[in-house]
Amino acid sequence: MAVKLSPNLIEDSPPKLADLAAGAEGFLSFAAVQVDLDRSVYLSTLCDLRTKGDTETVKVMRDEQGRYHLDLQGRKHRYRPQDLELLRRHGLLVPVESLTE
Repeated sequence: MAVKLSPNLIEDSPPKLADLAAGAEGFLSFAAVQVDLDRSVYLSTLCDLRTKGDTETVKVMRDEQGRYHLDLQGRKHRYRPQDLELLRRHGLLVPVESLTE
């Protein structure tokens, strides 16, 4: 049986994309942005949500209906489309409703 780590050494899990409240905005790593072969844009549900942006992040907003909107203004990262069927099928991606470049 494995030993248990004491609670004072356990770090709280950072919030995820789903934790972003309706009407709020936050930041994700640019790696959270996934592009399908048809150039449809999705966000990874596994990425940590951040409260501050930097050169490695993109801004995400969640509208009152729970849809996600992405702001890529000023970002220079380029994305390579890939087959996302497996990730979508397992609920690991959510669609982006709109984006600003």
